Amino acid sequence: MLCALASALACASCGGGGRTPPASVPAQATVPTVASVSKLTPLPPPLVPVRAPAPPPNHIPTWAYVDSCDGVGRQQTGLVRQWVTYAETKCAEVHPIAPMICRAHGISYCTSISYIDPNLDWSEASLGLLVPRCIRQPNRACANESWFVHDARTGRRLTWTAPSLGSAYLLNGANPSYDAFVARYARRALAAFDGLMVDNVSASTAEQLYGSGDPVYTTSAELRSNAAVQQAHMRLAEELGPSFLQIDNGINMNPYTLPSFALLNHPKTVVGLVAESFPELTTGLASWYSTGLDDIAYLDDTPSLARNFIVLLGYNLVGSATARRVQEATVMLGFEPGKIVDWADLAMTKPGLAVWPEEGLYFEQPLESMQEPSGPRCLNGLGGPCAHGHADLRVALGAGRVEQAGGAGVYRREFGRCFLRSVPIGGCAAIMNDT
Repeated sequence: MLCALASALACASCGGGGRTPPASVPAQATVPTVASVSKLTPLPPPLVPVRAPAPPPNHIPTWAYVDSCDGVGRQQTGLVRQWVTYAETKCAEVHPIAPMICRAHGISYCTSISYIDPNLDWSEASLGLLVPRCIRQPNRACANESWFVHDARTGRRLTWTAPSLGSAYLLNGANPSYDAFVARYARRALAAFDGLMVDNVSASTAEQLYGSGDPVYTTSAELRSNAAVQQAHMRLAEELGPSFLQIDNGINMNPYTLPSFALLNHPKTVVGLVAESFPELTTGLASWYSTGLDDIAYLDDTPSLARNFIVLLGYNLVGSATARRVQEATVMLGFEPGKIVDWADLAMTKPGLAVWPEEGLYFEQPLESMQEPSGPRCLNGLGGPCAHGHADLRVALGAGRVEQAGGAGVYRREFGRCFLRSVPIGGCAAIMNDT
Protein backbone atom coordinates (compact mmCIF):
# COMPACT_ATOMS: atom_id res chain seq x y z
CA MET A 1 0.00 0.00 0.00
CA LEU A 2 2.87 2.36 0.86
CA CYS A 3 4.40 1.73 -2.60
CA ALA A 4 1.09 2.46 -4.35
CA LEU A 5 0.65 5.63 -2.34
CA ALA A 6 4.17 6.80 -3.17
CA SER A 7 3.50 6.18 -6.86
CA ALA A 8 0.26 8.19 -6.75
CA LEU A 9 1.93 11.07 -4.94
CA ALA A 10 4.75 11.11 -7.51
CA CYS A 11 2.23 11.34 -10.31
CA ALA A 12 0.38 14.12 -8.52
CA SER A 13 3.55 16.12 -8.15
CA CYS A 14 4.45 15.93 -11.84
CA GLY A 15 0.99 16.02 -13.44
CA GLY A 16 0.81 19.80 -13.84
CA GLY A 17 3.84 20.10 -16.15
CA GLY A 18 1.94 19.42 -19.43
CA ARG A 19 2.80 15.72 -19.49
CA THR A 20 0.24 13.17 -20.68
CA PRO A 21 -1.17 10.95 -17.95
CA PRO A 22 -0.12 7.32 -18.14
CA ALA A 23 -2.16 5.08 -20.46
CA SER A 24 -3.49 3.17 -17.47
CA VAL A 25 -5.24 6.33 -16.25
CA PRO A 26 -8.15 7.59 -18.44
CA ALA A 27 -7.51 11.04 -19.81
CA GLN A 28 -10.68 12.37 -18.18
CA ALA A 29 -9.83 10.95 -14.75
CA THR A 30 -8.67 13.21 -11.95
CA VAL A 31 -5.40 12.22 -10.38
CA PRO A 32 -5.89 12.03 -6.60
CA THR A 33 -4.44 14.80 -4.52
CA VAL A 34 -2.50 14.21 -1.35
CA ALA A 35 -5.56 15.09 0.70
CA SER A 36 -7.88 12.74 -1.17
CA VAL A 37 -5.39 9.88 -1.04
CA SER A 38 -4.95 10.24 2.67
CA LYS A 39 -8.73 10.07 3.12
CA LEU A 40 -9.05 7.01 0.91
CA THR A 41 -6.02 5.13 2.19
CA PRO A 42 -5.07 6.01 5.78
CA LEU A 43 -1.43 5.78 6.70
CA PRO A 44 -0.73 2.96 9.16
CA PRO A 45 0.48 3.98 12.63
CA PRO A 46 4.25 4.08 13.06
CA LEU A 47 5.82 0.88 14.18
CA VAL A 48 6.72 0.91 17.89
CA PRO A 49 9.44 -1.49 18.94
CA VAL A 50 8.17 -4.02 21.47
CA ARG A 51 10.53 -4.46 24.37
CA ALA A 52 10.82 -7.85 25.95
CA PRO A 53 9.71 -7.83 29.60
CA ALA A 54 12.52 -7.50 32.07
CA PRO A 55 13.52 -10.83 33.58
CA PRO A 56 12.49 -11.36 37.21
CA PRO A 57 15.11 -10.77 39.88
CA ASN A 58 17.58 -13.51 40.79
CA HIS A 59 16.17 -13.61 44.31
CA ILE A 60 13.48 -12.07 46.46
CA PRO A 61 14.49 -9.09 48.63
CA THR A 62 16.75 -10.42 51.39
CA TRP A 63 18.47 -9.17 54.55
CA ALA A 64 21.48 -10.63 56.34
CA TYR A 65 24.27 -9.82 58.73
CA VAL A 66 27.47 -9.54 56.72
CA ASP A 67 29.64 -9.71 59.81
CA SER A 68 29.57 -10.36 63.51
CA CYS A 69 31.16 -8.09 66.06
CA ASP A 70 34.52 -9.82 65.59
CA GLY A 71 34.57 -8.94 61.88
CA VAL A 72 33.66 -12.36 60.49
CA GLY A 73 32.33 -12.04 56.96
CA ARG A 74 35.06 -10.34 54.96
CA GLN A 75 35.56 -13.43 52.80
CA GLN A 76 31.87 -13.52 51.79
CA THR A 77 31.84 -10.47 49.53
CA GLY A 78 30.88 -12.42 46.39
CA LEU A 79 27.96 -14.16 48.08
CA VAL A 80 26.68 -10.93 49.58
CA ARG A 81 26.68 -9.18 46.22
CA GLN A 82 24.84 -12.08 44.58
CA TRP A 83 22.25 -12.78 47.27
CA VAL A 84 21.74 -9.91 49.74
CA THR A 85 19.55 -6.84 49.26
CA TYR A 86 20.06 -5.27 52.71
CA ALA A 87 23.48 -5.99 54.24
CA GLU A 88 23.75 -5.19 57.94
CA THR A 89 26.82 -4.56 60.05
CA LYS A 90 26.05 -4.94 63.73
CA CYS A 91 29.20 -3.40 65.24
CA ALA A 92 29.93 -0.60 62.81
CA GLU A 93 32.24 1.16 65.25
CA VAL A 94 34.63 -1.79 65.08
CA HIS A 95 34.07 -3.37 61.65
CA PRO A 96 32.21 -1.13 59.15
CA ILE A 97 32.11 -3.90 56.56
CA ALA A 98 28.78 -3.46 54.78
CA PRO A 99 29.55 -0.22 52.87
CA MET A 100 32.77 -1.73 51.49
CA ILE A 101 30.91 -4.80 50.25
CA CYS A 102 27.85 -3.01 48.89
CA ARG A 103 29.64 -0.39 46.79
CA ALA A 104 32.70 -0.79 44.61
CA HIS A 105 33.96 0.87 41.41
CA GLY A 106 30.81 2.94 41.06
CA ILE A 107 28.50 -0.10 41.28
CA SER A 108 25.90 -0.52 44.04
CA TYR A 109 25.32 -4.18 44.88
CA CYS A 110 23.20 -3.83 48.01
CA THR A 111 21.95 -1.36 50.62
CA SER A 112 24.35 -1.07 53.56
CA ILE A 113 22.71 -0.94 56.99
CA SER A 114 24.16 -0.19 60.42
CA TYR A 115 22.61 -1.37 63.65
CA ILE A 116 21.88 1.31 66.23
CA ASP A 117 19.93 1.25 69.49
CA PRO A 118 19.18 4.79 70.68
CA ASN A 119 16.41 3.56 72.99
CA LEU A 120 18.36 1.45 75.50
CA ASP A 121 21.70 2.07 77.21
CA TRP A 122 23.42 -1.29 77.65
CA SER A 123 26.60 0.08 79.23
CA GLU A 124 25.93 -1.65 82.55
CA ALA A 125 25.88 -4.99 80.72
CA SER A 126 29.21 -4.25 78.99
CA LEU A 127 27.75 -5.20 75.62
CA GLY A 128 29.11 -4.03 72.30
CA LEU A 129 25.76 -2.82 71.02
CA LEU A 130 25.86 0.45 69.18
CA VAL A 131 24.96 3.33 71.48
CA PRO A 132 26.78 6.66 71.76
CA ARG A 133 30.14 6.00 73.36
CA CYS A 134 30.03 8.72 75.96
CA ILE A 135 26.79 7.39 77.40
CA ARG A 136 28.80 4.28 78.29
CA GLN A 137 31.19 6.26 80.51
CA PRO A 138 30.73 5.74 84.25
CA ASN A 139 30.49 9.47 84.96
CA ARG A 140 27.90 10.04 82.17
CA ALA A 141 29.88 13.14 81.24
CA CYS A 142 28.02 13.73 77.98
CA ALA A 143 24.53 13.21 79.37
CA ASN A 144 22.24 14.90 81.77
CA GLU A 145 19.56 13.12 83.71
CA SER A 146 16.82 14.21 81.32
CA TRP A 147 18.27 11.86 78.71
CA PHE A 148 16.85 8.92 80.66
CA VAL A 149 13.31 7.67 81.30
CA HIS A 150 12.11 7.80 84.92
CA ASP A 151 9.45 6.32 87.16
CA ALA A 152 6.65 8.89 87.40
CA ARG A 153 6.27 8.24 91.15
CA THR A 154 9.78 7.76 92.49
CA GLY A 155 11.89 9.57 89.90
CA ARG A 156 14.35 6.68 89.55
CA ARG A 157 15.61 5.59 86.15
CA LEU A 158 13.66 2.83 84.50
CA THR A 159 15.56 -0.24 83.35
CA TRP A 160 14.78 -2.92 80.81
CA THR A 161 15.91 -6.42 81.74
CA ALA A 162 16.55 -9.43 79.53
CA PRO A 163 17.52 -12.76 81.12
CA SER A 164 20.39 -13.37 78.71
CA LEU A 165 21.65 -9.77 78.49
CA GLY A 166 21.20 -8.13 81.86
CA SER A 167 19.77 -4.66 82.40
CA ALA A 168 19.70 -1.49 80.33
CA TYR A 169 18.56 2.03 81.09
CA LEU A 170 15.70 3.33 78.97
CA LEU A 171 16.67 6.44 76.99
CA ASN A 172 14.39 9.38 76.40
CA GLY A 173 13.78 10.04 72.71
CA ALA A 174 11.39 12.84 73.67
CA ASN A 175 14.36 14.96 74.77
CA PRO A 176 15.50 17.26 71.93
CA SER A 177 19.11 17.53 73.15
CA TYR A 178 19.44 13.74 73.31
CA ASP A 179 17.98 13.36 69.82
CA ALA A 180 20.37 15.97 68.45
CA PHE A 181 23.31 14.19 70.09
CA VAL A 182 22.35 10.82 68.57
CA ALA A 183 21.92 12.41 65.13
CA ARG A 184 25.34 14.11 65.30
CA TYR A 185 26.89 10.84 66.41
CA ALA A 186 25.26 8.88 63.56
CA ARG A 187 26.26 11.41 60.91
CA ARG A 188 29.84 11.33 62.14
CA ALA A 189 30.35 7.63 62.87
CA LEU A 190 27.97 6.02 60.36
CA ALA A 191 28.12 8.36 57.38
CA ALA A 192 29.29 5.58 55.04
CA PHE A 193 26.07 3.61 55.51
CA ASP A 194 22.91 3.93 53.43
CA GLY A 195 20.55 3.27 56.31
CA LEU A 196 20.01 2.38 59.95
CA MET A 197 18.20 -0.50 61.60
CA VAL A 198 16.90 1.21 64.73
CA ASP A 199 16.32 -1.30 67.52
CA ASN A 200 13.72 -1.39 70.29
CA VAL A 201 11.07 0.79 68.66
CA SER A 202 7.38 0.43 69.47
CA ALA A 203 4.14 2.35 69.26
CA SER A 204 2.84 2.07 72.84
CA THR A 205 3.91 2.66 76.43
CA ALA A 206 3.05 -0.92 77.33
CA GLU A 207 5.58 -2.25 74.84
CA GLN A 208 8.23 0.49 75.02
CA LEU A 209 8.40 0.18 78.80
CA TYR A 210 7.87 -3.58 78.90
CA GLY A 211 10.16 -5.30 81.38
CA SER A 212 10.99 -2.04 83.13
CA GLY A 213 9.55 -2.95 86.49
CA ASP A 214 7.41 -5.33 88.52
CA PRO A 215 4.58 -4.88 87.79
CA VAL A 216 5.36 -3.80 84.24
CA TYR A 217 5.23 -0.05 83.80
CA THR A 218 2.72 1.37 81.34
CA THR A 219 3.68 5.01 81.86
CA SER A 220 6.68 7.09 82.89
CA ALA A 221 7.48 10.68 83.81
CA GLU A 222 8.49 11.42 80.20
CA LEU A 223 6.38 9.00 78.16
CA ARG A 224 2.84 9.13 79.52
CA SER A 225 0.83 7.91 76.50
CA ASN A 226 1.04 5.93 73.29
CA ALA A 227 1.03 9.19 71.37
CA ALA A 228 4.01 10.44 73.41
CA VAL A 229 5.97 7.26 72.61
CA GLN A 230 5.26 7.62 68.90
CA GLN A 231 6.15 11.31 68.89
CA ALA A 232 9.47 10.54 70.59
CA HIS A 233 10.41 8.07 67.85
CA MET A 234 9.30 10.47 65.12
CA ARG A 235 11.34 13.30 66.66
CA LEU A 236 14.50 11.21 66.62
CA ALA A 237 13.80 10.04 63.07
CA GLU A 238 13.45 13.68 61.98
CA GLU A 239 16.86 14.42 63.48
CA LEU A 240 18.43 11.44 61.70
CA GLY A 241 16.87 12.14 58.32
CA PRO A 242 17.55 12.83 55.50
CA SER A 243 21.00 11.37 56.08
CA PHE A 244 19.80 7.75 56.31
CA LEU A 245 17.06 5.40 55.33
CA GLN A 246 15.52 4.06 58.52
CA ILE A 247 14.03 0.65 59.24
CA ASP A 248 12.55 0.24 62.72
CA ASN A 249 12.63 -2.94 64.75
CA GLY A 250 9.69 -3.16 65.51
CA ILE A 251 6.39 -4.54 64.96
CA ASN A 252 5.06 -7.12 67.39
CA MET A 253 2.66 -9.72 66.02
CA ASN A 254 0.86 -10.01 69.38
CA PRO A 255 -2.70 -8.74 68.72
CA TYR A 256 -2.77 -7.11 72.18
CA THR A 257 0.01 -4.70 71.23
CA LEU A 258 -0.38 -1.67 68.99
CA PRO A 259 1.28 -2.09 65.56
CA SER A 260 3.90 0.48 64.56
CA PHE A 261 2.48 1.41 61.15
CA ALA A 262 1.95 5.02 62.29
CA LEU A 263 5.74 5.49 62.47
CA LEU A 264 6.24 4.78 58.78
CA ASN A 265 6.84 7.81 56.53
CA HIS A 266 7.32 10.14 59.55
CA PRO A 267 9.58 11.37 58.08
CA LYS A 268 9.61 9.79 54.62
CA THR A 269 13.02 8.22 55.30
CA VAL A 270 11.34 5.72 57.66
CA VAL A 271 10.57 3.05 55.08
CA GLY A 272 10.33 -0.33 56.82
CA LEU A 273 9.50 -2.34 59.93
CA VAL A 274 11.28 -5.46 61.21
CA ALA A 275 9.12 -8.24 62.64
CA GLU A 276 11.66 -9.92 64.92
CA SER A 277 11.09 -13.59 65.82
CA PHE A 278 8.45 -14.02 63.13
CA PRO A 279 7.62 -16.49 61.76
CA GLU A 280 10.19 -18.56 63.68
CA LEU A 281 11.51 -18.33 67.22
CA THR A 282 14.59 -20.34 68.15
CA THR A 283 12.15 -22.71 69.91
CA GLY A 284 9.73 -23.15 67.00
CA LEU A 285 6.80 -21.46 65.29
CA ALA A 286 5.99 -18.01 66.69
CA SER A 287 2.73 -17.38 68.46
CA TRP A 288 0.03 -15.26 66.89
CA TYR A 289 0.77 -16.52 63.39
CA SER A 290 -2.59 -15.41 61.96
CA THR A 291 -2.07 -11.88 63.31
CA GLY A 292 1.33 -11.83 61.64
CA LEU A 293 -0.35 -12.54 58.32
CA ASP A 294 -2.86 -9.77 59.06
CA ASP A 295 -0.03 -7.29 59.65
CA ILE A 296 1.59 -8.29 56.35
CA ALA A 297 -1.74 -7.94 54.52
CA TYR A 298 -2.35 -4.51 56.05
CA LEU A 299 0.99 -3.23 54.81
CA ASP A 300 0.50 -4.86 51.40
CA ASP A 301 -2.95 -3.36 50.84
CA THR A 302 -2.95 0.07 52.50
CA PRO A 303 -2.44 2.79 49.84
CA SER A 304 -0.67 5.20 52.21
CA LEU A 305 1.97 2.50 52.84
CA ALA A 306 2.60 1.74 49.17
CA ARG A 307 6.34 2.57 49.43
CA ASN A 308 6.96 0.66 52.66
CA PHE A 309 7.98 -2.90 53.46
CA ILE A 310 8.09 -5.42 56.29
CA VAL A 311 11.13 -7.54 57.15
CA LEU A 312 10.43 -11.07 58.41
CA LEU A 313 13.24 -11.94 60.84
CA GLY A 314 12.97 -15.63 61.67
CA TYR A 315 15.38 -17.36 64.05
CA ASN A 316 16.70 -20.90 64.22
CA LEU A 317 19.91 -22.24 65.73
CA VAL A 318 20.91 -24.87 63.20
CA GLY A 319 19.07 -24.16 59.93
CA SER A 320 16.53 -26.95 60.30
CA ALA A 321 14.50 -27.98 57.27
CA THR A 322 11.28 -27.18 59.13
CA ALA A 323 12.40 -23.65 59.98
CA ARG A 324 13.41 -23.02 56.38
CA ARG A 325 10.07 -24.28 55.05
CA VAL A 326 8.11 -22.15 57.53
CA GLN A 327 10.12 -19.04 56.62
CA GLU A 328 9.74 -19.53 52.87
CA ALA A 329 6.05 -20.45 53.07
CA THR A 330 5.32 -17.32 55.11
CA VAL A 331 7.15 -15.16 52.58
CA MET A 332 5.07 -16.71 49.81
CA LEU A 333 1.78 -16.21 51.67
CA GLY A 334 2.43 -12.48 51.98
CA PHE A 335 4.56 -11.82 48.90
CA GLU A 336 4.03 -8.62 46.93
CA PRO A 337 6.90 -7.15 44.90
CA GLY A 338 8.94 -4.78 47.04
CA LYS A 339 6.72 -5.22 50.10
CA ILE A 340 8.30 -8.12 51.96
CA VAL A 341 11.96 -8.75 52.83
CA ASP A 342 13.24 -12.16 53.90
CA TRP A 343 15.66 -12.15 56.84
CA ALA A 344 16.15 -15.86 57.40
CA ASP A 345 18.62 -15.87 60.32
CA LEU A 346 18.19 -19.62 60.63
CA ALA A 347 21.69 -20.88 61.45
CA MET A 348 22.64 -18.74 64.44
CA THR A 349 25.18 -21.20 65.85
CA LYS A 350 26.95 -21.77 62.52
CA PRO A 351 29.46 -19.58 60.68
CA GLY A 352 28.76 -18.21 57.25
CA LEU A 353 26.29 -15.96 55.51
CA ALA A 354 22.65 -16.72 56.34
CA VAL A 355 21.20 -16.95 52.84
CA TRP A 356 19.40 -19.98 51.41
CA PRO A 357 18.78 -21.49 47.96
CA GLU A 358 15.01 -21.09 48.30
CA GLU A 359 15.49 -17.32 48.41
CA GLY A 360 16.23 -17.62 44.69
CA LEU A 361 12.52 -18.27 44.09
CA TYR A 362 10.44 -15.42 42.70
CA PHE A 363 6.68 -15.32 42.21
CA GLU A 364 4.21 -13.80 39.74
CA GLN A 365 0.51 -14.09 38.90
CA PRO A 366 -0.92 -14.97 42.34
CA LEU A 367 -4.17 -16.88 42.18
CA GLU A 368 -5.12 -15.91 45.75
CA SER A 369 -4.17 -12.89 47.83
CA MET A 370 -5.07 -11.37 51.18
CA GLN A 371 -7.27 -8.29 51.26
CA GLU A 372 -6.82 -5.53 53.81
CA PRO A 373 -7.87 -6.85 57.24
CA SER A 374 -10.67 -5.10 59.05
CA GLY A 375 -12.86 -5.28 62.13
CA PRO A 376 -13.57 -3.34 65.36
CA ARG A 377 -10.82 -5.20 67.27
CA CYS A 378 -8.45 -5.68 64.36
CA LEU A 379 -4.79 -4.51 64.62
CA ASN A 380 -5.53 -1.88 67.29
CA GLY A 381 -4.24 -3.65 70.39
CA LEU A 382 -7.63 -5.08 71.34
CA GLY A 383 -6.86 -8.68 70.44
CA GLY A 384 -8.67 -9.20 67.14
CA PRO A 385 -9.85 -11.14 65.24
CA CYS A 386 -9.73 -9.60 61.78
CA ALA A 387 -11.93 -10.18 58.77
CA HIS A 388 -10.07 -10.83 55.51
CA GLY A 389 -6.29 -10.82 55.89
CA HIS A 390 -5.25 -14.32 56.95
CA ALA A 391 -8.82 -15.58 56.48
CA ASP A 392 -8.58 -15.02 52.72
CA LEU A 393 -5.89 -17.74 52.49
CA ARG A 394 -7.15 -20.15 55.13
CA VAL A 395 -8.53 -23.34 53.64
CA ALA A 396 -9.06 -25.31 56.87
CA LEU A 397 -9.41 -24.56 60.56
CA GLY A 398 -6.87 -26.01 62.95
CA ALA A 399 -6.73 -26.80 66.63
CA GLY A 400 -4.24 -26.72 69.44
CA ARG A 401 -3.02 -23.10 69.25
CA VAL A 402 -5.66 -21.30 71.28
CA GLU A 403 -3.63 -18.08 71.46
CA GLN A 404 -4.31 -17.34 67.80
CA ALA A 405 -6.56 -14.29 67.50
CA GLY A 406 -8.08 -15.64 64.32
CA GLY A 407 -7.77 -19.30 65.23
CA ALA A 408 -5.22 -21.75 63.92
CA GLY A 409 -5.47 -23.10 60.42
CA VAL A 410 -4.04 -24.29 57.16
CA TYR A 411 -3.17 -21.60 54.62
CA ARG A 412 -2.63 -21.91 50.86
CA ARG A 413 -1.47 -19.58 48.14
CA GLU A 414 -0.74 -20.42 44.50
CA PHE A 415 1.19 -18.56 41.80
CA GLY A 416 0.75 -19.00 38.06
CA ARG A 417 4.40 -18.20 37.22
CA CYS A 418 7.43 -18.93 39.37
CA PHE A 419 11.16 -18.59 38.75
CA LEU A 420 14.33 -19.97 40.25
CA ARG A 421 17.25 -17.61 39.76
CA SER A 422 15.24 -15.94 36.96
CA VAL A 423 14.60 -19.26 35.15
CA PRO A 424 10.87 -20.12 34.68
CA ILE A 425 9.80 -23.27 36.54
CA GLY A 426 6.02 -23.11 36.03
CA GLY A 427 3.50 -22.61 38.80
CA CYS A 428 4.17 -23.07 42.49
CA ALA A 429 2.31 -22.94 45.78
CA ALA A 430 2.79 -22.61 49.54
CA ILE A 431 0.82 -24.62 52.07
CA MET A 432 1.32 -23.68 55.73
CA ASN A 433 -0.16 -25.45 58.75
CA ASP A 434 0.25 -23.44 61.95
CA THR A 435 -1.56 -25.86 64.26
